[in-house]
Amino acid sequence: MKKYLLFIIFILGCEKELDITDFYDDYSEYESGIRIEALILPSDSTAIVRIDKSFSLTESNIFDCTDNNDNWDPLLHDTGSDGQTANAETPQDEDGTENNGMPDCGEPNIDEYEEILPQVHVSDCEVIIRRSKDGNIDECNFIFNENGGQITDYKFNGGKNPLLEDFELVNYGAYLPNECEIGFWSDYEAQYSFFCDCSNPGFGIITSNNFVTLSKPVVFFENFSDTNIEEISNCTSIDCLKEKSTLYDNGYSKQYYPRYSESFLYYASMLPDQFYQAVQFMYDEDDATYHYYHGHRDIGNEFLGNVSFKQEQIIPEFYDGFGNGNYDIGEIFSDDNSNGIWDENEDFIDAGDKIGDIAEYAYKIFTFSNSYKNYYFNTDFLLNDPIRSNLQDQSGKYIMGAFGSMTSEKIDFEIIDCTQYSFNDDGSTNINGEIDCLDETKTHSVCTWYDGVSKQSCIGYEPVCLPANYCGD
Repeated sequence: MKKYLLFIIFILGCEKELDITDFYDDYSEYESGIRIEALILPSDSTAIVRIDKSFSLTESNIFDCTDNNDNWDPLLHDTGSDGQTANAETPQDEDGTENNGMPDCGEPNIDEYEEILPQVHVSDCEVIIRRSKDGNIDECNFIFNENGGQITDYKFNGGKNPLLEDFELVNYGAYLPNECEIGFWSDYEAQYSFFCDCSNPGFGIITSNNFVTLSKPVVFFENFSDTNIEEISNCTSIDCLKEKSTLYDNGYSKQYYPRYSESFLYYASMLPDQFYQAVQFMYDEDDATYHYYHGHRDIGNEFLGNVSFKQEQIIPEFYDGFGNGNYDIGEIFSDDNSNGIWDENEDFIDAGDKIGDIAEYAYKIFTFSNSYKNYYFNTDFLLNDPIRSNLQDQSGKYIMGAFGSMTSEKIDFEIIDCTQYSFNDDGSTNINGEIDCLDETKTHSVCTWYDGVSKQSCIGYEPVCLPANYCGD
């Protein structure tokens, strides 16, 4: 029986104390395959197709544990195979790889995305996506671009939360549409199919075994109540949902949430679109860029009529995105003279200054075509299982991956710290606190002025600006 391995893009390193050559006999009959992720993105009026090779665990040309792009610094990255610098809580590696003066498997900037990805892309396939509607068929051809897409990565910082300066985008190769009309990718009444000829690299012709219809976007709401849920549940279209939402009355509306409050994001979609991917981004004001923060799978909370409802709790807190620019005990430093302590002019990796800096964020909520929902959510099955994959070669063999669509809707929001209007920076009482607190241009109606309460218990104390409804009023 032949063995097949999956290319998992996030597993890019070697395991400590595990010699992968111990498994050589298990994979002596290994046969290379490919993984295809062909994705239509209606909200962005485009599509992207990634075709990657799978490879054996013993493929030393992929994971060679060396610095192939000259970005390994022996003074900062010689952490040893566990990838962590030794300290009071983390002992030095027993295998002798820490501070041995040479790159080792598992260390920062070794076998990283930038080194691995170019080696796994399959760039010489003919790729076509076809659209069928009312008996008419048209198609879009794709061309390979070595910088077709980007993923977020982080610079090594010793395992601490990344600062804004630690975020970096890594390019990967993918197939992109070749001058196809923009409207091609957002026809919700059409059916789409996938074709690729990978005969040149030896993988033959691969097609989707069913037609794909695009999922529709979610619609955001200011809140859900018994009254508006009943009205919303009678909707049969996205346009109806938007008519029921106050956020779309005068164009798109940014949301505001008070810090230290229980806050929620509300959205709805038309069934059968009830599975979601929720992705939060943080806004970097300095370069006007949104950075990926985190994401997770999700499903609607309630289903009424033809509508899926979702109430998603958010954490209204500031992110610590900047360091103080000075060396602090516990931060990683180069120790150029090997005396064990940081000296002036030695490099160090700055950590957060424990001050919340980032107040602006965004959420993107994705819905899935049925085919891509099967691929993304059925994680108990192999990537080439018929339950997950809708791609087959000429012999009928299922191929790792899927063809489908993900449709997104984005909402921006900002965290307001109401308490900042109660006191000045030196701790003294802000004599204009009530005016500032109730100024809608500053607090956007999410704060209330309380005469004589404590932030902890809402009982007699002193005037203070707090989140609206903080005291249950």
